[in-house]
Amino acid sequence: MDFVIPEGFATVEVGIYRSSPLNNTHSKYIQSLNLKTCVSLSMDAIAKNFVSFFEENKIQLINISRESWKANHDWKPVMEELIKDSLEIILKDSSHPVLIVSSSSDVSVVIACLRKMLNWNFSSIIIEYRFFTKVKNRNREEQFIEQFDTDLVTVIEKSTLMERYS
Repeated sequence: MDFVIPEGFATVEVGIYRSSPLNNTHSKYIQSLNLKTCVSLSMDAIAKNFVSFFEENKIQLINISRESWKANHDWKPVMEELIKDSLEIILKDSSHPVLIVSSSSDVSVVIACLRKMLNWNFSSIIIEYRFFTKVKNRNREEQFIEQFDTDLVTVIEKSTLMERYS
């Protein structure tokens, strides 16, 4: 079986990867990453028969289903708590290497909020966000990213975070 790279796959930072949905054709490539954790942000991001691959390779699968992403405010496309939880998982050393995967733009929102935590310029965050979403008119998501309070995320000291990922 050949290495088949999942669509939308990229290295976010050392030990942190992103991807569109996974299926059995990706198993050899995913195995080469030596993942400890996979965070799935949607029910259909991982083919059902691919779940056993995670078990066999001792990769912890954390599923935050798409249905949970319903916001409690009309203008917010996602709930801050779910972005916060996702970031806390992917920033934990014990989770690395970690893959965050989704069948929608949710992974791009999480990564954009991570970039905000790392003090990226907002224009650069939005350029990367738009590159991966490939969809126009995501104004609500972009507004959410801009207003996301990074202090909600409990991680190692912010200065240590900046040293690690800069």
